Amino acid sequence: RLSNKVNTLIFVVTLFTAGTTFSEVEDSYVRLIDSGTKNEYCRYTIDSSGKETAKIMCKLYRYGYTAWRLKAIGHPAQGRLYKHMISRVNPFLDAQPPKKKFRITIHKAKITNLNQRRSKKDDGINTYCETRFDLSSSKTKIAKKTLDPTWNTVHEVEGCATTIEITLMQKRGFAKQNFLARTVVELEDGKAVGVKEEWFDFAEEDTAQCG
Repeated sequence: RLSNKVNTLIFVVTLFTAGTTFSEVEDSYVRLIDSGTKNEYCRYTIDSSGKETAKIMCKLYRYGYTAWRLKAIGHPAQGRLYKHMISRVNPFLDAQPPKKKFRITIHKAKITNLNQRRSKKDDGINTYCETRFDLSSSKTKIAKKTLDPTWNTVHEVEGCATTIEITLMQKRGFAKQNFLARTVVELEDGKAVGVKEEWFDFAEEDTAQCG
């Protein structure tokens, strides 16, 4: 389980044996797969990397708070141990954004196409919204048994990030909740944020594609 403070993972493959290079490993490749679905996210042949002893494969980085995105890199490098690679992966890390503070008003939501396992037909559900910005978060009260929840709640969040994420959750019993959907608002680097009151589309469940 990752700490909330971790926002980037970089995957590196190295040859541990001193004096060897990738060219000596015949028909070799390295790949990143999902252990559950077995989907392959990226693959690189490494015997064609010649005299290099390391390859910076890819990085996973947070998109909002609950979603992650993958960037393939495939950059050759030299090094056997993690301490050899620290300076080499630094160029692939993003600089920390300046600290910002926001006041966000969560008015209401419109819930459609709700999976029937979430609710009995024609019944509403108990929902709340959570706003996350960096390590800061704030929740609305629970709107009970409705598909048109209204909160009119002001959230104050602050931190260093490039996105604000608003997550819609279903409250189910004591200390139980289900994820329903999310939306991610991207902040342009170096520009003031001037978002007026408007509707934002929620993403479908289990996807990072947000409006």
